[in-house]
Amino acid sequence: MASLTRFIPLPLLDDLIENSLERKIIEGIAKAHGVALSDSDLDILAFKTSDFSGVKVAVQSATRLVGRLFLKTLVVFELKDASDTFSAAYHIGYLLDFACRTGWVKTCSPARLRVAIDQVCDQKGTSPVNRIFIRIMKESMSKLGAVKDFIIGFFRGQPDRDQMTENMEEDAPSEARELAHRLEEALNLMPPQYFLELQDRFIAILEKLNRNGQPTD
Repeated sequence: MASLTRFIPLPLLDDLIENSLERKIIEGIAKAHGVALSDSDLDILAFKTSDFSGVKVAVQSATRLVGRLFLKTLVVFELKDASDTFSAAYHIGYLLDFACRTGWVKTCSPARLRVAIDQVCDQKGTSPVNRIFIRIMKESMSKLGAVKDFIIGFFRGQPDRDQMTENMEEDAPSEARELAHRLEEALNLMPPQYFLELQDRFIAILEKLNRNGQPTD
């Protein structure tokens, strides 16, 4: 659902709702492992490290905003944007779950965890997951169309962003659940080596960050 917020026709609103949903993903994973995260911890983990890097990112964000305003109706553009969002959320969830299971969440600050997650994605790339997302969506265009219509209609009837985030999960149409099921099946068929390499790189980066003592909260 976070990835499919890309179909909301208002560029800034889709970012806000996507972030709210990703915060819920992070919070849910942490709670499942008995890890308590504060609001500030969630903010740190939910935002890509480069989101706070200054003028360069501001220019990139402005360019992306203009692009969406003119290209929002193009399915190809929407799918690419949605696949990037899905892949980012998937890797955040996977690596945070791994950090909780292996105890790294207790020895690293949220800031270090997020930096490590971003570096893993930058170094290893996320294209295998992107390709799966795009393939499943293209094979299920009728279901995707139904979900897109649901999201666009839903946001128009929900003026409160936080309430919309809560209700979206509950009211998601059956087509959304079918797409999620197909994605889960496809991701489960990915070569285990891909995930082992993610884990190894993640551990190596965390060890380096801990040795250097940066970044800190």
